[in-house]
Amino acid sequence: MFLLFLIGTGLRVPCLKNNVVAILCIVTNVSSVYTTSLHNVKSQCDIIVGNMSFQTLKPPCSAIENRAGCMQATLSILGDKWTPLLLGQLVEGQKTFGELETMLAGISPRTLSARLIKLEDVEIIIKNKYNEHPPRYKYELTAKGQELQAVLQNMANWGEKYQASC
Repeated sequence: MFLLFLIGTGLRVPCLKNNVVAILCIVTNVSSVYTTSLHNVKSQCDIIVGNMSFQTLKPPCSAIENRAGCMQATLSILGDKWTPLLLGQLVEGQKTFGELETMLAGISPRTLSARLIKLEDVEIIIKNKYNEHPPRYKYELTAKGQELQAVLQNMANWGEKYQASC
């Protein structure tokens, strides 16, 4: 297992994935996050690090969030093209890989597989084996994942209100 090392503090925090190394640099109240992998790492610092497009912890949007990094953490999970659409399909109930691939026309199997692994790693979905040989799974939202339904509904409502193509 790799360890997360907080430079300047001497703290070592175990990472969730053994193929991920992340370094959190704390320098005069500025936190910069560097990661060598696209997988997410959840540390005791209450920030989810991963394939974020920004590398520096942003100040809080005080009208929306209480702590800096909360919106960044959410975007690290929901901020790509396919994840909200995938979660929207799972709101309806359990789905197999093949069903999700059909419903999400245009997604490559590799991308779908990567998104499912990412969501399972952050405990948004779980996979349940329903066939032993060959192994087959159905994916479903966890309680944590079900809490995202309101976020997804608000995204859909906004799109319906402001996008003529909806």
